[in-house]
Amino acid sequence: GRPATYREFPFQVAILDYKMRQICGGSLISPLEVLTAAHCLDGEKVSHLSVIAGSLTSRLPYSATHQVRKIAKAFVHRHYHKEGYDYDIAILRLNCSFDIQASDGCIRTIDLPEEYYTVRGFVIICGYGAKKPDGSSRNTLYTTVMKVLSDETCWFWYEEVYKNENIKNDFMNSTMFCAISDDKSDSCGNDSGGPVVQYKRGNYVLVGIIAWGVECGNPKYPGVYMEVSSFLPWIADHSTVQI
Repeated sequence: GRPATYREFPFQVAILDYKMRQICGGSLISPLEVLTAAHCLDGEKVSHLSVIAGSLTSRLPYSATHQVRKIAKAFVHRHYHKEGYDYDIAILRLNCSFDIQASDGCIRTIDLPEEYYTVRGFVIICGYGAKKPDGSSRNTLYTTVMKVLSDETCWFWYEEVYKNENIKNDFMNSTMFCAISDDKSDSCGNDSGGPVVQYKRGNYVLVGIIAWGVECGNPKYPGVYMEVSSFLPWIADHSTVQI
C-alpha cells in the first residue's frame, strides 16, 4: 500500500477507545452517522468511544482539519454474533454532526451502492491499521488496490483453515466477498470496519466493509468484506440516509 493524500478519502474515519487509541475504521454515510463492522464494538462501552474525521493520522498530532465526535448510540445488526462471520455491520450515531462545510473538503460523506450491486473487478481499501498481523497501528492512513475473487476461489483457500467449522454457508451467501492484492498489501488489525470503495461516475461508492481475514498480507488468504448492497434496507431503517 501507499500513504493516502489530503482529501483523497474524506469519508474515512477512525474509531478510538477511551484512551484515544485507534481500534477500528469506519465510513461517514451522513454527517451524523458512521458505517462500520459490528465486531469493532465487541467488549467496548460505546459511550467511551470517539470518532475522528478529516485526519491523515489517527493519533496526535492530528491533521489540522480534524474533528472529533462522541457516539450517542450504536445499532448492531440483530443477526450478528461474536462467534459468527456474517452480519458484521453496525451504524454509529454521533452526538452531533461533523461540520462538513468547515472541513475544507477533508470531511465528506460517501455514496452507497445501488440495490443488488455486485462487487466485481478491483476495489480500493484504506485504513490506519497494522503493517503486519502482530504489529501495532501505523496510525497513518494508507490505501491499496485489491482484486475481487469469486466465492468459490475464496472458499478454496479458506477451506483448509476452517475444515472443522461450518462456515461454508456463511461464505456462499451474498453478504460477503473476498479480495486479494498482487503485492501482499491487505487490510490488517485495526483496519476493521473501514471502507472498501470503487470509483463510479466521478465519485467513490462504498461497496464493502473491512471484516476479517487470516494472516493479513499472506497471498494465500484473501481479505473478507461485508457487501454493503446486501444491507441497504437495514441501513435505511437505522440511519437518516435516503436510499
